[in-house]
Amino acid sequence: MSYAFILNPVAGCKKDPFFFEKLIIQFCQENKLEYLLWKTERPGHGRILAQEALRKGSLCIVAIGGDGTINEIAGELIHTKVSLGIIPAILPENWLVQKVAILSVEPYLQ
Repeated sequence: MSYAFILNPVAGCKKDPFFFEKLIIQFCQENKLEYLLWKTERPGHGRILAQEALRKGSLCIVAIGGDGTINEIAGELIHTKVSLGIIPAILPENWLVQKVAILSVEPYLQ
């Protein structure tokens, strides 16, 4: 199964702009997951990346960002059988919430 992570790099984490990227890479490598990781570059780019993930056959697309990013990606998954994962972009000080968010999708990654 292939996963696509679409990350808004300017959402949430101002102290470490690579926080979510490092978290995703570590998680996927530890769990030996096949994945793609893209960063949005402008408003509307999440839609384009979600369409590309669908073309590449991803079965789960994970949105990492705020409500705008999540809305763009979710809109492209309507009427598909592709799963949507959501990791809200929050500050690293709230690491427990992030860990819970990832652990809550772990059963679906099996």
